Amino acid sequence: MAWDGDLALSVTHLSKTASTNAIVFGTTAEIEDEIIDRLYCSSSALSHPFLLPGIFTELERERQLKRLVEDTQGELEKATYYLGSDEGSESDQAATQPIIDLWLNTTELRNGLFNWKTQVEEMLLHIEGMAERYSTSNVMDGRSAFACADTKADLKRKQAKVNSMIRNRLRSIINEYEDTIRDCTMRLDGMSMATQLSHARTNMQIALESKRDGKRMQNISIFSMVFLPSMFVATIFSTDFFNWFPKEKEAMISPYIWVLISFCICLSVLVLGGYYLMSTRLMCLRVAHSKSRKWLSMV
Repeated sequence: MAWDGDLALSVTHLSKTASTNAIVFGTTAEIEDEIIDRLYCSSSALSHPFLLPGIFTELERERQLKRLVEDTQGELEKATYYLGSDEGSESDQAATQPIIDLWLNTTELRNGLFNWKTQVEEMLLHIEGMAERYSTSNVMDGRSAFACADTKADLKRKQAKVNSMIRNRLRSIINEYEDTIRDCTMRLDGMSMATQLSHARTNMQIALESKRDGKRMQNISIFSMVFLPSMFVATIFSTDFFNWFPKEKEAMISPYIWVLISFCICLSVLVLGGYYLMSTRLMCLRVAHSKSRKWLSMV
């Protein structure tokens, strides 16, 4: 994944001429001025092969740790506070999607910082190898020239001093990257915990509402059990399908009794069908909600 202001460096050092050829990609006028100023202030170390990679590391540290990480951590704190509030527990998919994107971007940024730290560690290994070479050459020069002031030996001592400064600075940068990576991990864990707490709060509210609905349905069922038989009997007696005191040549049961039976069957089928459709729809909504919660729990 690429971020704004990404840089790239291609450098070649010629040890015979003590010169360095380099190309920096993705620079702006401000970055170019900063590189020139750093080179101007490092005139005594211009012949060191790791001067430009060290400057490049400083520029990337300034951009990554001071800009990208601070902005992302600020957004993470806002998202964690939002998830821990009552608004976060009642948020919909449109509100949680930016939080998921923020978590993915932060995780990608942390992985990028870890990869870049690995590259800086490789650079440090090369510099430590050069330090051993400088120390060995200084010992040999001291044996061959005794106490004479040799220009080449002085140059190597200066290079060894510059090499030590760059090595110490790279170690400090690596430690700073490790602290930042741990900080990002801590904030991501805090965001995950806030998400889990938000889910627990939502589940508690659902459980309380279900309990209240269960009590209401229990009261309704009790009233139905009490009044439904009497209402059924009263309805039967109030219809004209039954003639309880028939006269001569009159039937006790109306020939249109089939209308009542058909109407009852159709009404029962409609009620059961509507109940089935509603329960199926609710089941689908619950499955979709559980999938979204499972996705957020991965955050």
